[in-house]
Amino acid sequence: MTFIYILVTLFVLGLCILFHELGHFISALSVGAIVKEFSIGFGPPVKTWHYKGIKFSLRSLFLGGYVKILGDDPNDPEKDNPRSFKNLGFWRRFLILISGVFSNLFFAFLILLFINWIGYQAPVSPIEVRGIESESPAAQAGIEKYDIIYEINGQEIRQSEDLLRYLQEREEEVVNLAILRNERSINLEAVPAYDEERGQYLLGVHIRPYLSAVVQNVQVNTPARQAGIEKGDVLYKVEGNRVYSYNHFEELILEEGGDEARITVLRDGEEIDKTLRVETITIRGQKMANIGVEPQFFDEEKVRHSFLESAWGSVLMIGTLIEYNVVAVAALIRGSLPVRESLGGPVQIVQLGAHQAQMGPIVFWRFMALLNVVLFLFNLLPIPVLDGGHILFLVVEKVIRRPIPHAVQAFVTQIFFVLLLALFLFVTFNDILRLFS
Repeated sequence: MTFIYILVTLFVLGLCILFHELGHFISALSVGAIVKEFSIGFGPPVKTWHYKGIKFSLRSLFLGGYVKILGDDPNDPEKDNPRSFKNLGFWRRFLILISGVFSNLFFAFLILLFINWIGYQAPVSPIEVRGIESESPAAQAGIEKYDIIYEINGQEIRQSEDLLRYLQEREEEVVNLAILRNERSINLEAVPAYDEERGQYLLGVHIRPYLSAVVQNVQVNTPARQAGIEKGDVLYKVEGNRVYSYNHFEELILEEGGDEARITVLRDGEEIDKTLRVETITIRGQKMANIGVEPQFFDEEKVRHSFLESAWGSVLMIGTLIEYNVVAVAALIRGSLPVRESLGGPVQIVQLGAHQAQMGPIVFWRFMALLNVVLFLFNLLPIPVLDGGHILFLVVEKVIRRPIPHAVQAFVTQIFFVLLLALFLFVTFNDILRLFS
């Protein structure tokens, strides 16, 4: 079965690359360039046909494709044709070059739009207190950080919005809160206060979804997997301190501030000590642990959105994915993330894709959306060989108002090709080592 998941991942990875090339193809036709060939796949041709002067080929190895445009090869005998690539204006060539990466971004948008529109199982849970405002109704009622609020006046709380909505309905009435604290149930009473600035009745608590300390899944090639943490384990202690939720666990290991933390997991009723390597990442100014554990939610329910909500939600998600990847690259450059453990190549992509496919189609297609965002960012890098490098050459030509000699472009491209090849071999070798470690 794993072999089938690997084949599916390879097929969809090829689809992502093909979508990229399709962007170049469509934009080239739209600006009047002469397209000589559009190939689906690589290797020996299985079938070829011609349509409106364009050669289409279906090749034996479906791992993407390529587009041949008249004039993109300096040795092309027809390179002086007015419609050849090198003779097109700046903006036409820019559009052809940039359209590939934005096709990947559009593909990611379509995937997320479809998922949001057809609906998916979303986690729901009680809420956990992450902070309390001083002299607020919550502080006066005796609510504490890490309290889990699971009922209000007998009504079950399944997500953060439930508490806010109930407070607006009851306004200044006394509300009874059912709270779980240190695995003990207690009841507290509070009177919501009207916040003039926000125009709402509030308790003065900062909340987040409650995440259980039970491990739902352990991601491959992560500190958690290397420490031997398994699905179903309960994150029980950090440096001897009892853990009551996943958020509590994460904050405890961050408070230690070291590169490693001594933790205890509960497995089949037995306490097992582990040493966990602590990786961190900072997003929007917030430092978070990056250890590769997916905590267990309280429950799940089907969520569906309207078309417009789905579209806007997809845009926001893509923005978040871009930000996350940019932050991760910055962390790699600063040295706050280890290179060997953080970089992955084709082997790891296929391994992760197969792993995500086993978790269900929604999880798999979300991973593919992430992969398209990664392709978008990677190909935008101003490195010759990549689209970003070709765009850089184009911009330099625009600034200096003359073409860059082909010999110079070829020399710089060869240097970076060797560097990229070395990086490719490094990450592939690293991926193989991780497979057997």
